[in-house]
Amino acid sequence: MLWEALCNLVKGKRYVILDIPLLSKHSPMFSFLSEIVVVHCEEDIQIERLMQRNNYTETEAKQRISSQMPVKEKISLVTKQCCLIDNNGNPSATQNQVMKLKCYLDSSWRPELLRCVFLSAVVLVVISLRLYMQ
Repeated sequence: MLWEALCNLVKGKRYVILDIPLLSKHSPMFSFLSEIVVVHCEEDIQIERLMQRNNYTETEAKQRISSQMPVKEKISLVTKQCCLIDNNGNPSATQNQVMKLKCYLDSSWRPELLRCVFLSAVVLVVISLRLYMQ
């Protein structure tokens, strides 16, 4: 997953979005992420949506939710308010929040910096290998 993300950044992608359902501060991936985005809604809405989308019974939906990290813990990972998407409302309200997030991500300089650092590291490795092989 990390390699794929780096490849996309090197190809010029402004940002790469990873879906990591079990992310925690202790996860090896955590230190490589510049932003954490959490999309959340009230549990009763989540249960209703799971029952409709996945044809779950109420019990199955509750079991699925209880197997995940608690929402409060997920929200604690968010560092910027625009990275917290409230999905309780209608699709238009959620879309407005996503557009604000996109504007924030589009204005970030981090992808360019990461791309430069990564390409510099590759160049140094290639030069070192050529010198070693001679």
